[in-house]
Amino acid sequence: MLFPEICVYGVNACQDTRRTRRHLDELNLAYTYVNLDKDEDADRKVREWNSGRRLTPTVVIAGSGRTRRLVEPEDWELDEALADQDAMPAA
Repeated sequence: MLFPEICVYGVNACQDTRRTRRHLDELNLAYTYVNLDKDEDADRKVREWNSGRRLTPTVVIAGSGRTRRLVEPEDWELDEALADQDAMPAA
């Protein structure tokens, strides 16, 4: 099975970004981290998605022919989206 691609757009100083990354690490899921302080194009993209606001983290999960985008998700919301995209590791 191919796992979906997970991308976390955030900033190092953001507590929610750190929590989301830590949660994905605890789940042993691979993901790409894009630091918005260092990537102007990604920063513009996140602002477009969020009505001009830089909301972090913004998490994109692409796979199974569909894409889910979550903004400032709680761990349980991220878990639901990952399960929906068949990305949760087996227990």
